Order: sequence, then structure tokens, then C-alpha cells
Amino acid sequence: MKAMTTLLATALLLILAACGGGGGLTVANGGIGGTGISTGPITAFGSIFVNGVKYDVDSASFTRNGVAASGQNEYFLGEYITVEGNVNADGVTGKASAVHFSRGLQGTVTAVSADSVDGKSLWVLGQVVKTNALTVFERFKLLADLKLGNVVEVSGIRDANGELVATSIRLLQVRYVPGETLEVKGTIGSVDTTNQTFTLSNLIVDYSPAVLQGFPSGIPQAGQYVEAESQQALQGSRMIASEVERKDAGITFKEGTEVEVEGVITRFVSRSDFSVNGVAVTTNASTRFEGGTASNLALNALVEIEGNANAAGVIVAEKVEIKQSDSSDIDELEGNITAIDPTAQTFRLGIYTVSVNTSTLWEDESDADIPQMNFSHLNIGDYLEIKGKTIGTNKLLALRIKREDPDD
Repeated sequence: MKAMTTLLATALLLILAACGGGGGLTVANGGIGGTGISTGPITAFGSIFVNGVKYDVDSASFTRNGVAASGQNEYFLGEYITVEGNVNADGVTGKASAVHFSRGLQGTVTAVSADSVDGKSLWVLGQVVKTNALTVFERFKLLADLKLGNVVEVSGIRDANGELVATSIRLLQVRYVPGETLEVKGTIGSVDTTNQTFTLSNLIVDYSPAVLQGFPSGIPQAGQYVEAESQQALQGSRMIASEVERKDAGITFKEGTEVEVEGVITRFVSRSDFSVNGVAVTTNASTRFEGGTASNLALNALVEIEGNANAAGVIVAEKVEIKQSDSSDIDELEGNITAIDPTAQTFRLGIYTVSVNTSTLWEDESDADIPQMNFSHLNIGDYLEIKGKTIGTNKLLALRIKREDPDD
């Protein structure tokens, strides 16, 4: 078994606007037993698991990038979704009424590089996309496998530095085919009204032929959050847009809506005044902290928030789970299972005891290729790669488990 190594991991995860939603989605009143909203990455299937809750989706409606979808078969592990529905009193099961996914970025790879500080990065349509130990790759194994000109779909969020951190990257095509959609979202940096262009990071968007929607002044302005689409190949660093739409950069919550949000702290004023992926959060004396204390709250910390929206749409946190502080590391462990304890939901790799919970992300890249893998599919001798959090001497809580064949 390889020794445990430590991987520096940037905080990740997101909210609907960051993965491409926005548009002022409004969620109805609710609470326990009523309609609420949960946003986070898909960690397992067989129903859909989000934020540690197993949602029954048999009666749910589905949308993918604004288009009706047939069901969970059109979704992929690691994609950041929004679930509307009910969470049962047990806190770990629920029933979804609607499931939404909206990509953060779709387009051609314009550069790939290794970054010794924050993991590996690539550029898609001139936008920085960061990956880390928890990013799920679909249809390729390593970031280095991607080539210039490949077309990918990215689910991710803007961190406190305004850069996109991916929860999943899916390879769509080896090369761009004219007529296919390129899509980018972000905040306009500068506008050239003479040439009818604006900038999104390193991308120049030519909006002269585009249909413009939602602009009070009739034209895009610096600081506005927009979505731009094109059906033409990039011309260097220039996109010829077919449509540009102004978007709201967040979700509107009605008072009393029960909310679960997993993501990074993108604004931090104090321990009782911060935002998670652009959603305002406040804490009070009744807020419970798990996995750490209020002192661990900081920019780019990875957290899960549970609470209810107040009259101002701010989430009053009942629980804050610290999943990763900005300064902490994600641990990596790999090897063969030597023992399994189904009752405790733990297994051993050499001297290490690994536990799982309902938030653990499962992948099966072995010959067994089980698409809905979970703890029950583990066998003694299985070779696993684990990304997790140290919770005691030789003890690890698994955030992500990938089963592979030993010779992979």
C-alpha cells in the first residue's frame, strides 16, 4: 500500500448561479415537511444524493441547461445541481419535486497547465478552470489527457478570487463542430461600444450580431453578470455571440424556505456575516458547528450550511459543517481493503480505518463498473483511491472513493 500523502486542495463547490443558473430562481415557502431547496454536487445515484440526503426522484421533473430532461440518467457524478423538495425528519432521506442542472461553462480548451500552488488548471474559452482532488472527470482520466481544441462541459463555481473551481468536467467532443453551442457566463470587465465588444476574463465577446436580452440600457455594461452563447468557432480569443442575456448572480429565497447549500465562502465580513457562493448567511447563538468551530470560517473555506431564509432572503444557519478550512489539506490514501465492518460503515486499508457518510462521493472505474456504487459493493481486496479528512489517529473520513483495478 502506498503511504498516505497530502494533497493541497483548493476549496470547491458552488451554487446555481455559479454553475450557470442565476436568472432569479425563486423557491416557495417551506421548512421541514414543506418545500425547500438543496444545492450541491451529486455524490451518488440510485435516487440522487446531494448534501448527504438521498432524494427519491421518481416523481420529480428534471431540467438540464434549461431543457426538460428524462431523468437522473441524463446527469453525471459531481455535477452541481439544485433540488427542490422535502427532507424527511431523519435528515438523510427526502423526496424531490424538481431537479435542475445548469452548466457553468461549455467550450473549447484553450490551454492546460500545472500549477504548483492550487493544483492543476486549464482554460476554457479563455476562462480559468481550477481542479483539485475532488473534481470528477467524465470520459477522461487525467487533466493531462485533455488537448487543445477539445470541447468540455464544466460544472463549477467562482471562488473568492473570481476563478471557476470545477466539481466536474465532462469531455464532449474531440474538436468543435460549427453549429454546436459554446456558452460562457461571468461578470463583464470592460465594454467597447464602438466595436460592440466586451470582455469576460481573457475572452473578447463580439455582441454586434447577438440578440440581447435583459439589458435596461439596451447594451451590456461593465459589472453586469451575463450569459453569452455562440454557434461559431472561436476566432483566436474572440467569440462571435449569437445571444447575450443578462442574468441575476444568485437565487432568491422566499422567507421561511428551508435551504441547504454546500460551497465555498466567497465573502467574509465576520463569523456572523458571510456568503457561500454568493448566498448571504448569518449565524447566531443557536447555530451548531460540526467538523470545526466558527474560528474556521474564512474566505474559500468549504462548508455546508443548513437553515432557513429570513425576510431579507439571508440564510439563518441552524448548522454549519466545516468540510475544509482554507488552510487545511485533503489527505490521499490508496491500497487494498483488508477488512470491512458493515455495521459501523468502515473498512480498513492497512493500518488506516476509513469511515463513510451520506456525503461520500463514489466512483467505480474497475471492471465491475457499477454506476450506482456504494458501501454495499465493497469487497475485501478491492483497490481504492480515497480522498478524505483526518478525524483521528490512523482514521479518515472519506470524501471521495474511487475503486480501480490494481494495474490501472
